[in-house]
Amino acid sequence: MRNSLCLLLLLLLVSPGCGDDDDGGADTGSVDSSTMDTSADTGEDATDSGGEDVGEDASVDAGEDTHPPSSCPQADDFQDVSGASAGEGYPAPELAVTCEDDEVVVVGNGIPNFEFIAITPSDLAAQENVYRFPREPTVADDKAAVPLLGPAAVAVNGLPIYGPTESEMMGYRDPTLDAILDFCNGHTGMGRYHFHSRPECLFTDFEGNTSLVVAYSFDGYPILAPFVCVDAECTMVEKVESSWQPIAERWMDDEPVYRGTEEGAWDVFEYVAGSGDLDRCNGRELPGGGYAYYSTDTFPYFIGCYHGVPTNNRGGGGMMTGTPDCGPGVMGACCGNDVCNAMRGETPMNCPEDCP
Repeated sequence: MRNSLCLLLLLLLVSPGCGDDDDGGADTGSVDSSTMDTSADTGEDATDSGGEDVGEDASVDAGEDTHPPSSCPQADDFQDVSGASAGEGYPAPELAVTCEDDEVVVVGNGIPNFEFIAITPSDLAAQENVYRFPREPTVADDKAAVPLLGPAAVAVNGLPIYGPTESEMMGYRDPTLDAILDFCNGHTGMGRYHFHSRPECLFTDFEGNTSLVVAYSFDGYPILAPFVCVDAECTMVEKVESSWQPIAERWMDDEPVYRGTEEGAWDVFEYVAGSGDLDRCNGRELPGGGYAYYSTDTFPYFIGCYHGVPTNNRGGGGMMTGTPDCGPGVMGACCGNDVCNAMRGETPMNCPEDCP
């Protein structure tokens, strides 16, 4: 009998159900807290209730995403071209954007992510384009000229943007004014598709968008849609205008009269400070700090000069900026003819044979 009473008392003392006393309550709370800590440390309880799938997806995404917003925000401005088509018979467009050290690297095959319509005799061909620009732009002491031929910037679909100048063949100078561009303001030259003025066909939310990035210049500054906020709350927006104006005596019946020079497109315009909203380079300081170019309706359409220090994008995967190397079929200024043509983009860095 005594043994039975002892056993009964022992069971009552250790039973979780008997515990209105302070010690029993503390013990119960301690056990629950320990269980929660274990779950937090191992993550097993969280994944058992659906967290496992989330965890696995997050892990895969982290591995595949080469440009998370916190480390490479420029990459997020570029478009996903997968699934797009330039039309029957053309390769699918390809584009990859990553950050490597202090540069943003844009790799693509030069195929548009919209229907290609031939405007020039040159058919569309796949390229091996590799474009680089600084992650952190540096303001240039001397504002370099935009190349007369070749890429000066890269659009958010990975295709190159050329300056407002066309090859001197057939008398063309400004391809926008000369109406030799397609519905997206681009065309092909030697198989390479490129833009000369704003590619609005890439966007469904272009009009009035004050933060839309259209492209990146090779000095690292963005090229924005030409809309800015009028007030601090941005309840109203306005379109900015270029400060480059037509030179009256070089126009006739609203048509440009080119002088036959390589710089023909620039010969019919001049920068008039204060006549528009933007500086000579076609940009301005941003209210929150920094600088940006704007893709304006009129000349120079994207960039009037480099506000920052551009990367050297000549060479690499058949990609060329500045001037072409001299050779068969190359007309006008080129690297290798012993003439340093700064207006054509020749510098000691990209054309040392001409510019010692």
